[in-house]
Amino acid sequence: MNIGFRAVSLTVIAMLSPCAISAAELAPGVLDAQWLVKNCGSIPQGSSKPSGIGAAAEAGACIGYLGALAETAPLLNRVVPANAQVCTQGQVKPAALAQVVLDYIKRRPAVAGDPRLVVSLAALSEKYPCR
Repeated sequence: MNIGFRAVSLTVIAMLSPCAISAAELAPGVLDAQWLVKNCGSIPQGSSKPSGIGAAAEAGACIGYLGALAETAPLLNRVVPANAQVCTQGQVKPAALAQVVLDYIKRRPAVAGDPRLVVSLAALSEKYPCR
């Protein structure tokens, strides 16, 4: 049996299984704002470098996530409400986006359990609204 076909078959069976669980149940904190606090908090400030490979991976995950969010904002703006639209015009570095999100969460600790996409969009749309 082809290995690719076997992998796809096992994936489909696992997804349809009554024992299948959601990603949030499997890894709590992955989809909520705590992920942003953990990973974006690993981004070094100034000219320092991350301390260790774990911190570097966390920082990279945050930068990649927020960078992709900023890059796809023009597409997202078509489907999100006007007050959640983000217009960075590509002028902001992803590390700066991380600080915007962290500051937003710090000012609003109640959002810690909210989905990270919602929190990220709220923070970025507050700082970089579309006019």
